[in-house]
Amino acid sequence: MLSGTLGQDSAEVEGYNPASICIEHYPTCPEPKVAIKPLRIPTVTFERYELEGQRTPIDLVALIRAQYYAFVSSTCPKSELWTWKKAAIEVLSVRKAFPLIDDQHALMAMTAWFHFLCTIDDLVEGMTDSAGRLALQQSIRLIRESCVWGPGLDSKSSSSSTRKELSPSTNRISCASSDTTSDTSSHGSEGGPVVQLTQALIRRYHKVLAPEHIRHCAETVISVLQFMHLERGSRMGSEGLTPEDYLCLRTHTIGLAPFFAIIRCFLCSPSPSEDDQISQLLASLCSSVTLAVGLQNDIVGLEKDMAEGEQFNMISLLVKQQSQDLESAFTTVVDMHNKAVDSALTCWTQLTRARNLTSPSRKYADCLLGFLATHYAWATHSRRYQVPRRGFSRVLGDARKKALLWGVTWRARMVREETQYIQD
Repeated sequence: MLSGTLGQDSAEVEGYNPASICIEHYPTCPEPKVAIKPLRIPTVTFERYELEGQRTPIDLVALIRAQYYAFVSSTCPKSELWTWKKAAIEVLSVRKAFPLIDDQHALMAMTAWFHFLCTIDDLVEGMTDSAGRLALQQSIRLIRESCVWGPGLDSKSSSSSTRKELSPSTNRISCASSDTTSDTSSHGSEGGPVVQLTQALIRRYHKVLAPEHIRHCAETVISVLQFMHLERGSRMGSEGLTPEDYLCLRTHTIGLAPFFAIIRCFLCSPSPSEDDQISQLLASLCSSVTLAVGLQNDIVGLEKDMAEGEQFNMISLLVKQQSQDLESAFTTVVDMHNKAVDSALTCWTQLTRARNLTSPSRKYADCLLGFLATHYAWATHSRRYQVPRRGFSRVLGDARKKALLWGVTWRARMVREETQYIQD
């Protein structure tokens, strides 16, 4: 394994200890066996630092309880019942993906979105094309009427207590969902679980997000759902789908924008000291990270996609449309990924050298860059992208994970103290 350390940034950022960045070269995929240049993954290690004011230590037990109760009444796919274990896995996954985020409400919002993203993808995938697109339209309409077009909230109030008081979302949700429910019943019951899931996400957002942030975060969710809707139509006519069109869909449907929007809302308030160049660099960093992560999904998940006959993959698309062999297509996609990583590193380096960069914006940039590594680590071990293997080492590793999960889940179920995060 090769590694190289980039030069440390000499510019000092207020209240921040510099990071060390290493470029790790990982083998891309054990199967299919092709000679591919290594995948570049920036491994970011940061010394612990705090923003102004002390933050409450992360309480995983409270987060797991909050996640479980937030979705316990929503309907999951028949094959995946909602359990304490699944709630614990989601909380731990988000925590590992964004280790620099130490705000309980931010983590709750991100974990809620993570559950919604994975579950709605599974629900819609199991529907017919027309039913799936209708369900997505219903979800979009419900979020718009409950979070975007609904009555404005007092943007001057953003404390936890005010968040709880200014969350009269039940009436708005019931009013917005009345037409949606009738649409669902008139077209069968397939869309019912999607409506219930959407209602649960809306309630969570109104509970844990500040009033002035709900609209923006909801709009990013709507954008993801709109591109999911487009993707279902594109799958029917994938013969004419260009690589550029595919990447446009993929970089939206992977659902990173809502994660990044939540982080930015909690970290970065508008600062007069930051100019347009900072905003442009942050936007470019976000775009590069999103592209790289989308390609990571296709690279890591290729074996499973091939085993299941899934053609909606950048590598498969190049093989099919441009008559490339598998090795050439794989190399092309790895090159695209590595260039996106290089672009992200360039943006990050320029940001660290900007003397008017605030500490919150620096932390936001660090979260984005670090996600390249944490996502790759998650994808290479997630059953969502991997073909199941049952070797001894895998069985032993699964046993260890189950033991750890059992411990934290048991604590979450047994704790009896009331918290402000549990009940809506």
